[in-house]
Amino acid sequence: LAADAHWAAGKKASQPADFALTASSPNRGDLLYTKGSNAADADGLVLFGEQWNAHGYANPVVVVTLTGRQIDQILEEQWVAQSNGTIAFSPLAVSRNVNYAFDSSKAVGQRVEPENFMIDGKPLDPDRTYRVAALAYLIRGADGYPTFKGYTNPVRTVVDHWAFLSYLQDQEVVEPEVGRVSDINQ
Repeated sequence: LAADAHWAAGKKASQPADFALTASSPNRGDLLYTKGSNAADADGLVLFGEQWNAHGYANPVVVVTLTGRQIDQILEEQWVAQSNGTIAFSPLAVSRNVNYAFDSSKAVGQRVEPENFMIDGKPLDPDRTYRVAALAYLIRGADGYPTFKGYTNPVRTVVDHWAFLSYLQDQEVVEPEVGRVSDINQ
C-alpha cells in the first residue's frame, strides 16, 4: 500500500516514476479497519490520525533515475549474510505494476534475475534507465541499500504522510493484495 502511494506521488512528478520501491522503515503501525474510540470512526473508515500513525515520518518521496543494473543490485541488497552464518532479509515493497520472483536457494547476491522482475509486464532491462519513486531516506542508502546512492536526476514530490493520505483519498476501496513478490521455492 505504501509503495502504491509513493508510486502515485511519483507519477505526478515532472519526470514521472515508472514504479516505486519502499522499505519497511516508514511503516509505523497497522492501518486499522475496525471502528476505534473516535465517535467519527466506523468499520472500514480510515481517519486522518489513523493513516498518519500508520505510515510516514515526514520524509519526501523522491523520483530518481537508476539503471536496470542498479535496480537489480538494490534487489540483491535485500539479503545480507551475517557473521553468525544466518542471512538477514529486509524486503522492499514494490508498487502494484511490479511483480517478481526470487530464488532463496541461491547464494546471496544471486537471488533475483532481471528477467523475473516485471514492470508493467516487461522484464527489467539492465541496460535501460528507469524512474523510481522512493523515500529520500532510502535513496540516501540509510535503510541499508547502498546502491541507491548512485541515483541521478532527483525530483522531490510530496512528503510521505501527504502522499499516503492523497492515495487513500483517491481510492474507493483499499484491499490487501498478494503475489507481487514470491520465492520460486515456495
